[in-house]
Amino acid sequence: MATFIKTLDVPTVSIRIPKPDNSIHSPDENLKLGNFSKGVIACLAILTERLP
Repeated sequence: MATFIKTLDVPTVSIRIPKPDNSIHSPDENLKLGNFSKGVIACLAILTERLP
């Protein structure tokens, strides 16, 4: 992500959507569909927020 920030010179936000015990990047990594849906909604809210 740092490469994109430096190259594009844009403000960046990272949000975490998986459940805390999902073993990120392991063979048994998983993501509940409810978390995925909430993550999509959160991303849309961030992207459509009007700046002052």
